[in-house]
Amino acid sequence: MVVGALLLLALVFALLVMRALGERIEHAPLIASMEPRAPTLIRDVRVFTGRELAPRDAQDVLLRDGRIAALGPTGTVEAGDATVIEGRGFTLLPGLVNAHVHVMAPGGVPWRPVAPSPEHNLEAWLAAGVTTVYDLGGPPPWLSDLARRVEEGELPGPRVIHGGYPMTAPESHPLPAGRALAPWPLSMFISATVYTIHDEEDARRAVASVDDGRLPYVKVIVDELPEGSPRLSPALLAEIVAEAHRRELKAFVHVGGPGDARAAAEAGADVIAHMIHRGTLDDETVRLLADARTPVIATLHGFAATAELAEGTYDPSELARRLHDPALVDPVTGAAGQAFAELPVLGEFAQTLLRERERWGENLRRLHAAGVPILVGTDAPLPGVLPGAAMHEELQALHEVGIPSAELLQAATWSAARLLDDAPEFGAVEVGMRADLLLVEGDPIADLTALTRIQGLWRDGRRVQLAATP
Repeated sequence: MVVGALLLLALVFALLVMRALGERIEHAPLIASMEPRAPTLIRDVRVFTGRELAPRDAQDVLLRDGRIAALGPTGTVEAGDATVIEGRGFTLLPGLVNAHVHVMAPGGVPWRPVAPSPEHNLEAWLAAGVTTVYDLGGPPPWLSDLARRVEEGELPGPRVIHGGYPMTAPESHPLPAGRALAPWPLSMFISATVYTIHDEEDARRAVASVDDGRLPYVKVIVDELPEGSPRLSPALLAEIVAEAHRRELKAFVHVGGPGDARAAAEAGADVIAHMIHRGTLDDETVRLLADARTPVIATLHGFAATAELAEGTYDPSELARRLHDPALVDPVTGAAGQAFAELPVLGEFAQTLLRERERWGENLRRLHAAGVPILVGTDAPLPGVLPGAAMHEELQALHEVGIPSAELLQAATWSAARLLDDAPEFGAVEVGMRADLLLVEGDPIADLTALTRIQGLWRDGRRVQLAATP
């Protein structure tokens, strides 16, 4: 279609400009190798299946031909020709699923722009135990190519599931924020990264382009950033969601305030991207989301990190420093990050987050108490929200507001795997499932930091050998 071709042409130019203007980082390798599939028995290991909240102790798990071939109490599974890994003291669980990323984003800041490195982003997620990501807004041709290269073993990385370009109102989010974050002249081409929806015909045309690309979901944005800026009307949102459903596509809806979430729920959104980070949730919106059991991808750590940048208190985790070059970490650390508060649009947004952050915990606790599924996603890469590390920081942040760790592990595995399909092939440690697996030292239900103590990692049955990192 003509609109899609024009978007693609503008985006190609924008990416070329970004590569020319941004600092090209020679990232240290994070993955040493992806080994060929080989029969493997993990013996006498604690198993968190993903589907069940309670772990199973003393289990044997056999991997063969990229799948889980057998699972049973220790001593009941024959090793045969399989390599044996002793699992006592370890926990085996499904590979983590990050429900909200942007693979093609660079993650830098205007005062030190960097060229995008999607290959490094993919490596960082995999090195942190993430074996599947959902991209919520990026160029489909590039994402499809990256997904293919990962599946064919050409690139190390997680499974990439993606939709089309996000849809938004004229001059609505993410256009003002994107222009503030991108250096000139790249900022002139930010509009090439979205479908701008003026009327119902635009809505139908945009959804049709996603369907024509054989993509599984649409991403729609309903938010005011900056506050008072235009946003998509409830009527147009409902038309987009209805057209998506007519074409058997899911609708992921980005929201900001309670009114946005209510409009998304009333329109029949399948997934809410972002918690309510501006304002207090009202009972009616909680009830709507609970009745529909609409999952909410919180991205709590991302909002907290942005607020910390503005006040000069952002302190990167050890994992963030281990996975990422100083060019991404140092410009936002401590007082250096306060430059974020001076940016147009984003500085105002950060001040809003500082003002609102005391409400976030209560909003999330109310959703959780009502039975609304809370999923784990990060929106990475963004300044201070770095691939791989942010996944673990998000889990910790959600646990600190009161969500039990076992529920979070389920949210980051089986629940996220079921976003598009009630019977997925990944996301659980069960016979017949794809062998996307994470073996960690200790018990992550008792201590979520155990997820970073990786002793074994498999992506589609291929063992991932991690590189030594700085």
